[in-house]
Amino acid sequence: MSDDSWNCTSRTYIAAFREKLDEVARALGARSQFNHSSGCAELEDNHGVLASVSVQGEAGVLEIARVVSRHQLNLVSKALFQNALSPCGVTFEVSA
Repeated sequence: MSDDSWNCTSRTYIAAFREKLDEVARALGARSQFNHSSGCAELEDNHGVLASVSVQGEAGVLEIARVVSRHQLNLVSKALFQNALSPCGVTFEVSA
């Protein structure tokens, strides 16, 4: 049995971005995982969840990605997410 948290996610919109999110995670010194409870990807570092990423769409058409981070992301980090989640529009929020 595999410990890969991304198993059984092929029917989720976010699964289409796994490889790109893995690249973002490596660039930020983190690792990616899939949170089955919330249905989103998480980038986690030694301090916990750095960012949660969800993708929304309708009828198989990806529309918008939402990145919620524990602190304000710098422009380089935002660009990494925007490139990885293209062609979706990306919104950024800081968790409360």
